Amino acid sequence: MISKFKKIRFEIGRVGFTLGASCITILTLSGQTKKWAIIFTVIALTLHVTNAVFDSDSNDKPKPIK
Repeated sequence: MISKFKKIRFEIGRVGFTLGASCITILTLSGQTKKWAIIFTVIALTLHVTNAVFDSDSNDKPKPIK
């Protein structure tokens, strides 16, 4: 279970710039468009992290964060 949390933390770090760009984009939107942008960003992040955690063929090992 602990290794899954490490993998999630590692994957969030890998997509950090993408998440930052998504946040900046969402801040510039308003109304219904902003709502849909948030929904799709959360869905995409959830799918990415879930796939990374449960991918048994992955050779990527989380590197220690200092």
